[in-house]
Amino acid sequence: MHHFAFGRSEINYATSWTVVIVQRQELHNFQLQSLRY
Repeated sequence: MHHFAFGRSEINYATSWTVVIVQRQELHNFQLQSLRY
């Protein structure tokens, strides 16, 4: 059971990093669009 809890914390860690990467990518795309106009 301890290993299962560790696996869940790793999933949460990866999910939080994915959210950060997606938000940075969206911000980058928004900056490119604002530069385009």
